[in-house]
Amino acid sequence: MKFHSPALLLALLGLPVLWWLLRATPPQARRQAFPPVTLLGSLRARQAEPVRSPLWLLALRIAAFTLLVVGFAGPFLPGRQSLPHAGGPVLLVIDNGMLSAADWNDRLNAAQAVVDDATRTHSPITLVATAAPSLVENPDTSHPPEALAPEQARQAVASLRPEPWLSGRGAAAHLLAGLPQAHYARILYLADGVAQPQDTQFAKALQALGPVQDIRFPHQSGLALAPVIPAEGDVMARILAVPAPQPRSLAALVRAADGATLAVVPATLPAGATQADIPVALPVEIRNRIDTISVQGNTGAAGVVLMDERDRLRPVGLLAAGAVTGTTTASADTPLIGTLFYVRRALAPTSDLHEGSIATLLSRPLSVLIAPDGTLGDPQARHAVRQWVENGGTLIRFAGPVLAGTAHDIANPPDDLLPVPLLDGTRQLGGSMTWGAPQKLAPFAATSPFRGLSVPADVTVTRQVLASPSADLGEHSWARLADGTPLVTHAAMGKGEIVLFHVGSTAGWSNLPLSGLFVSMLQRLTERANGLSIPADDTILAPAITLDGFGIPGAPPATARGLKANAFATTAVSPRHPPGLYGPRSGRRALNAAAHLGTLQAEPPAGVLTDAAGQRPDTPLDRYSLSLALLLLLADGLIVLLLRIGLTGAWARPSRQPPATMLAILLLPALSVLPSPYAQAQDIPAPSATADGAAAPPTD
Repeated sequence: MKFHSPALLLALLGLPVLWWLLRATPPQARRQAFPPVTLLGSLRARQAEPVRSPLWLLALRIAAFTLLVVGFAGPFLPGRQSLPHAGGPVLLVIDNGMLSAADWNDRLNAAQAVVDDATRTHSPITLVATAAPSLVENPDTSHPPEALAPEQARQAVASLRPEPWLSGRGAAAHLLAGLPQAHYARILYLADGVAQPQDTQFAKALQALGPVQDIRFPHQSGLALAPVIPAEGDVMARILAVPAPQPRSLAALVRAADGATLAVVPATLPAGATQADIPVALPVEIRNRIDTISVQGNTGAAGVVLMDERDRLRPVGLLAAGAVTGTTTASADTPLIGTLFYVRRALAPTSDLHEGSIATLLSRPLSVLIAPDGTLGDPQARHAVRQWVENGGTLIRFAGPVLAGTAHDIANPPDDLLPVPLLDGTRQLGGSMTWGAPQKLAPFAATSPFRGLSVPADVTVTRQVLASPSADLGEHSWARLADGTPLVTHAAMGKGEIVLFHVGSTAGWSNLPLSGLFVSMLQRLTERANGLSIPADDTILAPAITLDGFGIPGAPPATARGLKANAFATTAVSPRHPPGLYGPRSGRRALNAAAHLGTLQAEPPAGVLTDAAGQRPDTPLDRYSLSLALLLLLADGLIVLLLRIGLTGAWARPSRQPPATMLAILLLPALSVLPSPYAQAQDIPAPSATADGAAAPPTD
């Protein structure tokens, strides 16, 4: 037996001190002659009360302390050599998926050592890489590999590289079924240590061929980095890990496109944890420069998160009622009825929101300015906004009672910040005073920026402002009601654009602000304002930059194919769709390697578990020592309780136990020793008791 921390055994030198402390007795009772005691002398004591702990109880506690020290010192039984290196055909199976890159050098060295052993015995080698593109992509048509001479196998192993997708153990099991059984003298499996649903099938296929040696490496991290979409506050990535018995300290590197490190974010994985968040608290200007997030010291595509245009926070200004005059704007965010309540919650995950007066908002860079009903009534404010739009800004307006009442108000200058002329008043759809019913939305046209968005059947409009009929009204309409009435109109103004929702930004005129469609529409308009064209329909996006197995970006491989824009959320990485950036520069989408990984768990052994040298893992003994000591501690507490309530009878009487019994008690395994109330709260004997606990003789 060996110890991980043998220095802790020095604590056993404190055993004599512990023995002395446990044998401590209270002061001896003082004798005082008192004549009436003569009458009490003839009374027999019902129970003897000791003045010190019995020897067997002391030995129990000493044994518990000993086992505590031994347990915390980390005892273990060293592993032994597993399987002999016999001559004969060798089957070498290697996990070379994206989770194997972190320990690839160890994996390659172990494979080369197997080839060296086969060279000495002139044994043929059959090599199976579980993440080979042909095996993962076409498992049914893959043919069993042929046996290679040692020199050929050496070249094949040297040419192996980790792939940027998961190992295909299910496909490998199908391939192994075609190999001859009871043919291999040695079967070695170099696992990546992360469980997959096909592990049972794969292990059975391996074991059917002969005894399996499952090789694991001490530096296997079992880590991956997954994106968080949509971002949860400052959390932009999440570490996924196989549970480990010890806590782990990690760091995430946040880099820009030019390779500059923008931040180093520390993270801690507690013992047994499977994930940890990576919060990136940076100013928006710096955050928008983030290109990649990776785990420091953990190479591989699984440890890299690529950021695309959807992860940028676009500056958006929110103009609330009263902001022009400087009055309070608290009512704009009133829950459920505030003019900015739904707008703010729709754009907060993807935009950098600012609220204030027109002068304050236009004094900083903005992509979009959102103006609910009643916020652009001042002519001077409209003039400032008009200049901003002509210089390239995008103004999004919402209709309401104020806009409906001032469309043709001759007392005020005409509102020139409208995409189309409006009719006076509003159109009422549904209600007790109308014959019509609330209108649903029509599907979006192919020329609309909202194309590809599904229209919920329960979204209806009960009131709206009407656009004045004109010959080119259709060209200005991006969304319509089922009867063809424009719902969202637009018009170019200089270098910028004006967009008008013909309903309000609250649920008073329509339940559109309550739907997810409202969120998608505002996000599409924000992306359009920044010159982005991120499709969400079935448009094919060609791969632009892809990652290899080590997480290094480069040109797409020949096997890479384009991916539909609406399939990114459901497509896992594969040889056809490797991780990387897809689409044109103005609308790239990221396909991350670990985006579809769930909770990571340790892979069960497929055979005899060993290290690269063929040594079985050490057998730890600390858990047994500490668990047994806990049982002794519970037994000690139970004994003390019985002694206090007087249910132990003769056990409480001190006795001289033979050395053999004492030796047996000392050899009892124990777990933990905690201060016992028995040694600290001994009952002080009565004046008529002697020091050894027996009744005192009568005195005169």
